[in-house]
Amino acid sequence: MLACIDNTVLEKILPSLIALIIGILTVFVTLYTNRRQREASNSTIQKQIDSNKETITKQIETSKEAAQLQFRQNVLSKNRQEWINTLRDLVSKLHSKLLIHSIKKGITAETLREIYELVTKTQLMLNDKDNQSLIIVLNDIKKVIVKGQLGNDVTDEVAKLSNALMETTRTILKTEWERVKKGE
Repeated sequence: MLACIDNTVLEKILPSLIALIIGILTVFVTLYTNRRQREASNSTIQKQIDSNKETITKQIETSKEAAQLQFRQNVLSKNRQEWINTLRDLVSKLHSKLLIHSIKKGITAETLREIYELVTKTQLMLNDKDNQSLIIVLNDIKKVIVKGQLGNDVTDEVAKLSNALMETTRTILKTEWERVKKGE
């Protein structure tokens, strides 16, 4: 009879026991699967965060470089424009003095000093490599002025050099103005 009770009880309890084991296994499988999905999600999220950080860092660096380039271009353009204005002013004053010299026979010591000062200031603004043609004209002006001080008639030479000064300066100013317009 004990065997019958055990068998009957076992028959009644076994389906419940199997259902309980399946339920517990389902819980463990669900917990395991959820944990794996969470780890995969965390990994994906971390990769996205790292990728976004990298993208943002690159964007910031690119923006910084662009801002620095723009700043340099603005500063260079402004400085170049000031250089153009100063050169134009010096050359126009020198041209005026040369015209006065070509009209008058002889030159005062003060005018001579002013011409030399203007020539020297202009030469100091120039780059030997880029502005060689203007430097040559300025050196020739100095030579002709000295020649005139020695009593020679240099009226025609001064007029030619004055024209060469204007033409050479116009070419340089045009080139520099194009650079300003390009933002160099």
